[in-house]
Amino acid sequence: MARRAGVGIESVFPYDYIVRSAEESLRNLKLDAIDLLQLHVWNPEWIDREEWRRAFEDLKRDGKIRAAGFSSPTTIRIRASASSAPASSTWSR
Repeated sequence: MARRAGVGIESVFPYDYIVRSAEESLRNLKLDAIDLLQLHVWNPEWIDREEWRRAFEDLKRDGKIRAAGFSSPTTIRIRASASSAPASSTWSR
């Protein structure tokens, strides 16, 4: 469902969900920081949205994650936008 056109990232990965999930993982794993936080569902329509960018930037700024990324079948398009994206990792199926 998340890959369907018209489904917004705020419905699938709202800012609060990304941050809360990262913080819960830190507690569960008894870590100070996550080496790589990666979103595993991606829709190319989301590349310019602020929800995921802001969450990644805030978590990185707060030292809770070291790097962030996403898996995507559209890695080439995302890499072309990498200069404005805070993602450190991409994976394409």
